[in-house]
Amino acid sequence: MKKLLFVFPILFCLTVRAQLIFPDSSATWSISATDMGSCDYNHAYSVVGDTIISSSTYKNIYVANDSLFNYSNSGYYCSVLDSAHKWYFLFKGDTNKYLLV
Repeated sequence: MKKLLFVFPILFCLTVRAQLIFPDSSATWSISATDMGSCDYNHAYSVVGDTIISSSTYKNIYVANDSLFNYSNSGYYCSVLDSAHKWYFLFKGDTNKYLLV
């Protein structure tokens, strides 16, 4: 479910049919969920550095359980490869990369 909530806003952005480049290492964003007027959760995400996996450079995404991103209270969430304007996600604890279409 968390993967779906992360990918959904990105899918929405892609519906404009523009060629989007994944944000650089200074990007930070928040996702909040509400249900019947109460806030269920807040998550803040940030691109923090990069890593090389199978000779490709991926950007690391970290998540914090707050509406503001704080690196000291965050943890690794996934890595993203932007290749020819196609985004491949490699989630924590998974060995398969997923293409966002």
